[in-house]
Amino acid sequence: MPEGWRILVGSCGSAGAFATGHPLDTAPGGAALHGLAEYAAGDGDRFGGSTDDELTGIICALDRAEAAAAALKHAAVAELIRRRPDPAAEPALAGPGNWEEFTGTELSWALAGTRWAAENMLDLAQTLTTKLPATYAAFRTGVLRQSKVEIIARAVAALDPAEARAAEAKVLDRAGRLTPGGLRAAIPRHLPLDRPIRPPVHHRTHPPPDLRGAGDDAGVRGPACGGCGHVDRLIT
Repeated sequence: MPEGWRILVGSCGSAGAFATGHPLDTAPGGAALHGLAEYAAGDGDRFGGSTDDELTGIICALDRAEAAAAALKHAAVAELIRRRPDPAAEPALAGPGNWEEFTGTELSWALAGTRWAAENMLDLAQTLTTKLPATYAAFRTGVLRQSKVEIIARAVAALDPAEARAAEAKVLDRAGRLTPGGLRAAIPRHLPLDRPIRPPVHHRTHPPPDLRGAGDDAGVRGPACGGCGHVDRLIT
């Protein structure tokens, strides 16, 4: 553990730094935050000695750490696309599906998953890289979890990169506090009137996205992934 974190944890207790208003309550996701949550877990992963507020802070911190790891995974997937360009549609990442035909199969085999899930991962990596840099930055620090990132990506599927960046700029300042339903409702108001929301068109056919699991809120306490002891939800 870095010395600065050791001093912080030592002064607050293993879980005290996760309490409302304390430094780890709003710390960005990443390996360091995950490691501190591991340390707070203690013997048998029972989080002994932590208060309910501290335990809630740990849960939120791990949610941000999970989002940061997922964002980095998608950055790695984007790099895989660059290394597997579609010879007939270069440059790589220029448009949806601009990767070698069997890249999805390669990824599904590596992850022991389905081709459909792999293709969705490729699609999201491409969209984040070419259209939604600010959304990716929020994903990378844990402000947005993957389910919310996917909502934004689907909403801008029909937009060009400049339009997509303008659309994300309208909602990102509060996207971490919105429920998934609130986020879906907020985005269409900021799309050009002549650009209806529709799924992207690829040269492959996938099953429709399953939205049943997208009803989870962001794992945050208050504005921008932390900052108060109560869940602050803004529904538009």
